[in-house]
Amino acid sequence: MGEVDLPVHIGPQLFIITFQIMDISPAYSCLLGRHWIHAAGAVTSTLHQKLKFIADDKMIVV
Repeated sequence: MGEVDLPVHIGPQLFIITFQIMDISPAYSCLLGRHWIHAAGAVTSTLHQKLKFIADDKMIVV
């Protein structure tokens, strides 16, 4: 249906993330795509359900 860019705070960092708007019943409320993950230099773990990245010389774990 469309896309929208929204500011999202993840840990202490603010990222502008593009969300796709769809008229469906998804299994997830939102999926963070690889474009954002690569731009943030983040590492994800589905096993631990965590996301790690460096911000201001500190390891951020979400």
